[in-house]
Amino acid sequence: MIKKLIKGWGWCRIDIRQYKSDKDTAYSFYDKQGVFNIVVNPTNKFREWMENTMFFFSKRKNWGFIAYSYRNVAEDFFPMMDKDYNGVSPINFWGASRGGAVCEPLYCMFEKKYDNNNKLHIYSYGKPPTVKQAGFDYYVKIGMNHTRVVNKYDKVPSIPKWGIQYESELIKLDNNRKAELPWWKRSWSLAKQAHLGYGTDLQKLLRSSDNV
Repeated sequence: MIKKLIKGWGWCRIDIRQYKSDKDTAYSFYDKQGVFNIVVNPTNKFREWMENTMFFFSKRKNWGFIAYSYRNVAEDFFPMMDKDYNGVSPINFWGASRGGAVCEPLYCMFEKKYDNNNKLHIYSYGKPPTVKQAGFDYYVKIGMNHTRVVNKYDKVPSIPKWGIQYESELIKLDNNRKAELPWWKRSWSLAKQAHLGYGTDLQKLLRSSDNV
């Protein structure tokens, strides 16, 4: 599982300098096992940062989403992804930060059209909350398969405070960077490193598990 999560983190391209255009925001491909993989990248452009703040102004109650902008983005991506999907293969959704938030409504759209929940799975890293109670209940109802990876000092998964996180499996990473930073840098720098450092910390977890 850890090796799989490390590979998925690489697909998410958390280094935003690696992609510059809208077409790189999300992409899909079939792997050697025939699994259809959908990858949604984290926040890059100013427009995407604005979308991230829309939960403060949202009054719509689509599936109980806090940020209806995430669902709007998913609705834009769905026809493109659905066009490449053969209708029968398993689907893995991969998303870091904002990308993980967009993966949840995408999952719901594929589940609703194909009724293939047993073939769908989300893998997210540092995803912010996207739903209130109604949305959480909907995820439970459809039995959403979601492996959520969270770093101990990452603040994004708890913003906004009134949001509810859903997961069918939770993997917590306890990075040991706190002792490496002077006290005046620990608040911001620690949170930033935790949010951007999932690949590094998963590698550490893999090495430690190999030594057990």
